[in-house]
Amino acid sequence: MKGRLLYAFLSLMLSETTSGAQLQVEVRVNVQRGCLLVSQVSDASLESAGLLNFGSTARLDDPTSTLDAQLLSARFARLECNPDTA
Repeated sequence: MKGRLLYAFLSLMLSETTSGAQLQVEVRVNVQRGCLLVSQVSDASLESAGLLNFGSTARLDDPTSTLDAQLLSARFARLECNPDTA
């Protein structure tokens, strides 16, 4: 009985370390007067905006972990300044 309980506990602890966390990153763009942010997604969820991969370790400065980003949407937001004068 103790062996099964110990095995279940160790299995739970090891499986907990392999599960990843999903975090949401908020990006704020300060647009100056006369400029307009075009094709902005107003309420994008984490899955529709993009994907960040920080690797398998908790530290961001680990040289062996991968640090890459991928945009999942094909529509890019662009900044147009003075759009009425163009």
